Amino acid sequence: MSDLHPEPGLRVADRYQLTSRIAVGGMGEVWRAQDEILGREVAVKLLRREFAQDEMFLTRFRAEARHTASLSHPGIASVYDYGETLGTAYLVMELVDGEPLSAWLSRQGALPAATAVPLIQQAAAGLQAAHDGGVVHRDIKPANLLITHDETLKITDFGIARAGDQVPITRTGEVMGTAQYLSPEQAIGQPATPLSDVYALGVVAYETLAGRRPFDHGTAVATAMAQVNDAPDPLPPDVPASVAAVVLWAMEKDPAHRPQSAAELGQALGGAMQGVDTAPSGTQVMPAVVAPVPVTGPPTTVTAASGPVPADHRTRNVLLAVLGVLLVAALVALAVHQLGDDTTNPTPGTTATTSAPTTSAPTTSQTTSSPDEITLDPADYVGRPAKDVERELKAMGLEVTQNPVKDTGAEQNTVVALSPTSGLQEGDTVTLDVAKGKSEPTNTPTTSTTSTTTTTTTTTTTPETPATSPTGDAAGTADATGDPGDPISTEAAG
Repeated sequence: MSDLHPEPGLRVADRYQLTSRIAVGGMGEVWRAQDEILGREVAVKLLRREFAQDEMFLTRFRAEARHTASLSHPGIASVYDYGETLGTAYLVMELVDGEPLSAWLSRQGALPAATAVPLIQQAAAGLQAAHDGGVVHRDIKPANLLITHDETLKITDFGIARAGDQVPITRTGEVMGTAQYLSPEQAIGQPATPLSDVYALGVVAYETLAGRRPFDHGTAVATAMAQVNDAPDPLPPDVPASVAAVVLWAMEKDPAHRPQSAAELGQALGGAMQGVDTAPSGTQVMPAVVAPVPVTGPPTTVTAASGPVPADHRTRNVLLAVLGVLLVAALVALAVHQLGDDTTNPTPGTTATTSAPTTSAPTTSQTTSSPDEITLDPADYVGRPAKDVERELKAMGLEVTQNPVKDTGAEQNTVVALSPTSGLQEGDTVTLDVAKGKSEPTNTPTTSTTSTTTTTTTTTTTPETPATSPTGDAAGTADATGDPGDPISTEAAG
């Protein structure tokens, strides 16, 4: 049997006529082709000749066909056919007329939340369908997320996926995946689970919003170890705090602390975007599902990493403390001056707020009367689920306690009051009065209690992450889309 040499006009299996090459990647080539029997365009993925005689690669290629063919979802590129001929193997797939997310990021850099979040939600929906079918992708990354011209996203390349009811097809100790998107548990050699895909999608969301990868340390091993040990840098300030909190939640090192399904991640992102001003885009934020997925825990802000505090952090903290003292002294002097001045003009330099509710996002509505102070508008939080409010306040750097109260007419587990709401600094505690049942009707609902404000300091040691955009990929499907990032298929480090 002679080797197959792909070129325009070649007919594969006497049925699929190759017309143009779409991309070349790690496992093979992807070609645009014409299905001469059904009269439709398809994508044909051909295993590279040097791998065709390797039983391990053939096993993975067959597994990709089997896994993907078992899934049916608009967010997953479909597989139509599989075969082995002329010394190689081929996979016939749905032709996705678009380009990978990696090409978008290479060309545009960071995407606004109004564009990024709907794309990530679509990926989460596709992943949930795969997980429901018992398949873990194990290599979620921008190159494997294809976007059509109408901004529909499809997941592709299940080449290293694993079905839950099958034995591994990797060698003992071998780690499969791309280092920049590898979950901590995969990096230390533990089996991948659906929550590993959730972590990888969180990394993709981070890169999409920041325009850079959270961990990229030059070598695959160093980058994988950073996934295990390092905390990501904060997302840029133009990312809504509520969205940033959900993304960092998905990137928790401990799988038990992440959203417990891809569907939960997608729903949390939709909730985080409620009220956020959206920029013009063909995408729309997907609404929350009718039957909400229970949230097992609120997203947490980045926890303190072990190790000494960097000198620049110490210097910044000292400067902030000095500025705080000077600010307090200035305000005291100003107050004394005004007590002796019979005037009704507002104090110069302060920010006036109104008690009228605002339609802006709760996470962007706080006003700051000084570089270190946070002011909260109760109208943005009262009546909302306490779980969501706590998540957003923690994303601002505040500590939160809940005070259960009985309130006539209030929905269970919603916020009825919060305090304090002004003069807050990062690390201060805000008390939420939360409805925990209905009492007998009284004249007025229970008023909020004032908590004792405590100050804590959270120190995060973060690695310097180069602002590297992923390489662009040609439009196509599966692994042959350029595969940006460092693929890992070596012995597990650590």
